[in-house]
Amino acid sequence: MRLHPLGLVLLRRASECSLRHLSNLAPRMGPILSGSYRVASRVANSWQAGYPIRSYAELRECRTLFVACNSERIPRLVGELMAELDGFRDRRLVFWDEPPPHREASLLQQQAAGFGIVMLFEELPVPVYLVEGDRATRRWLVEFVHEGGGDAIEIAEGAYALCQLARLVSSLGVAPALDVSFRCLRQAGVSATQANRLLGKKIDAALRAYSQSGMRGLSWPRRAEERRVLAQCVTAVSQRDRSLAAMAADVLRLALRCAKQDTSQLESVSVAVAKAGSGS
Repeated sequence: MRLHPLGLVLLRRASECSLRHLSNLAPRMGPILSGSYRVASRVANSWQAGYPIRSYAELRECRTLFVACNSERIPRLVGELMAELDGFRDRRLVFWDEPPPHREASLLQQQAAGFGIVMLFEELPVPVYLVEGDRATRRWLVEFVHEGGGDAIEIAEGAYALCQLARLVSSLGVAPALDVSFRCLRQAGVSATQANRLLGKKIDAALRAYSQSGMRGLSWPRRAEERRVLAQCVTAVSQRDRSLAAMAADVLRLALRCAKQDTSQLESVSVAVAKAGSGS
């Protein structure tokens, strides 16, 4: 059976498109449409896949269209594609890295032969993608990603924002805690190498505990006396580095709130540190 080529509409930087991590583009990719023929040609050469085209009409033979485009440009793009290709009744549309707005997503779910959204959750050591869409498209995407050397996990319809938030918080959310811990160890005279090793072990232990028992598996200062000692440590550090103490207090208060623990002592310390910093 003849395999229809995949079409790509790329209206963002090629370096920001997670498709580039897959190894099966060369035998599968067909026409590439971008902001200009020159850009499309550069992408085809860089990825060693597909070939550049100049117009939407040249996408007609494609039964699957990949779209990589900033969300604010998607409504206009969908309208132009529908006009040029006479609708999507026999085409599957897959959006990479950014989902279409709700109105366009609902329209495509009703009118396209298939509809999907793909998000890169983790790049190394193996790219891990989360895929959303109708059942047939999700399964097709899982196979396509596996064929390209990646891993794919199906998610519920409308769950893109949840997964994006999880991805951002898991990477950005732990940064303040790591930075506070690292700076404390460095100011204590611990080398950068030793600090990284110590923190790595703590993180591994915390992950194991959380995977086994959730929040209950972590070591929380559950007694008032333990929380008092925590507040005293922040106060002591504020005497030498107020900004570090303030950040530590913020991180600890958030952690205690997540664990439904009393934060009143840390609240008082934070106010005191802030007043000392303002000179009042």
